[in-house]
Amino acid sequence: MQRGRLAICCTSEVPTASHLPLVPFLFRQGIGVYGRGEVHTNTIEGYFSIFKRGMKGVYQHCGKKHLHRYLAEYDFRYNYRIKNGYDDTERAEAAPLGVVGKRMTYEIPSSPLTA
Repeated sequence: MQRGRLAICCTSEVPTASHLPLVPFLFRQGIGVYGRGEVHTNTIEGYFSIFKRGMKGVYQHCGKKHLHRYLAEYDFRYNYRIKNGYDDTERAEAAPLGVVGKRMTYEIPSSPLTA
C-alpha cells in the first residue's frame, strides 16, 4: 500500500522558531489559537507525551549519546501506528528495514571481567 507523505512546519509564537525560513502555520497560543482544521499543535504534544511516558516507564534512563536512537524508535512507533493505517503485519515487515546498513559496535574491554 502506497502512502503519501507530507511534512508541514507548525509553530507557536515562541522566539526559538524565528530562525525558520518559512512558517506556513503560526499558532498564536497566547490568544487561544491552537490550530486550523486538521493542522494543530496536538500532534507534536501527543508524540512527546508518548515518548515521555516510554522514557519514564520503560527505559527510565537515556544518555545524551544514545538519545537519537530512542527518538528514532518512538518515531517509528508513532508513524507506523494503527491510526495511520498500519496493522501488526505491516509494522513487523517495516521494522527490519530500518536496520539495513547500520551496525552498533562497542569497545572490547581491555581487561577480562573477574567474578
